[in-house]
Amino acid sequence: MNREHGIALVLVLWLVLALSGIASGFIYMIRLEAQAVSNQKLEASALALAEAGIVHAAFLLKNDNTIPDSLDDEWTKPVYQQLGEGTYSVTIIDEERKANINYASETTMVKLGIRQDISKEIIEYRKNNGMLDTLSEIRMINGMDDDLYRLIENSFTTWGEININLADRDVLTGLLIGFEVEANKASILAEEIVSKQPFTNIDNLLEIVGDEIYSILKPAITTAGGININTASEALLSIYGIDTRSIPDNESSQEIFTVSSKYFSVTAIGNNKGICKTIHAILKRIQKNGKWEIEDVYWLED
Repeated sequence: MNREHGIALVLVLWLVLALSGIASGFIYMIRLEAQAVSNQKLEASALALAEAGIVHAAFLLKNDNTIPDSLDDEWTKPVYQQLGEGTYSVTIIDEERKANINYASETTMVKLGIRQDISKEIIEYRKNNGMLDTLSEIRMINGMDDDLYRLIENSFTTWGEININLADRDVLTGLLIGFEVEANKASILAEEIVSKQPFTNIDNLLEIVGDEIYSILKPAITTAGGININTASEALLSIYGIDTRSIPDNESSQEIFTVSSKYFSVTAIGNNKGICKTIHAILKRIQKNGKWEIEDVYWLED
């Protein structure tokens, strides 16, 4: 009898241990699920904070009344803002302070730190594939590594219009191919455009390329400006023989440079209790009826 009681007690103890283990596992799973739900809420909150940062950037750009643009403007200063239980930080960089890699010459690329072999690869890529939509395409170039990509990211852009008076035949061919013009036709049109440079008005291209191609090209080209002389680096300005201590004010410099930027790269980071979300956006600023209007033309959430 005592032996039976002993066996029963052991079985009861094992059952208690088993139930305790099941209960512990159940509690652990509940905690994990609760943590996951909490993290999802924090991530959603962090993303909302980052979106608030983009709205803040758009507000700064829309209310910027200082012309010309310069590195002393309010939008150039980093933003760190408390909002509810979280924070957001914002940095804004005008893309016109950089060289457009879609029409940069081999000389320009080399002088700004890109190896000559990579510069040639980039030019060959443009010939075969047309203009780059984003800098991330550069990662597909042979020989590209992270350090070189970061250098390119800091010095070059794909945003902003291409100055039709500065672009050579190869650049124009790549531009047309990028807009899905057949390669042979693109080459012929590019040759004719170069023969007619300089243009005083982009509408002059209409008789060369025709209505359909012109309507596609028009938003992407300009006959003046392209690089903001007030925000560009000394290294970039020196390529054009510009001394920042004595900025020229003449017709030839106006063909290359501008004093007002249109495209702005915005990075906004939302943070809620250590959970962060980042939004990379390109905002385009255009003036209508005497006021700035802001349009987001690129948006990437990390």
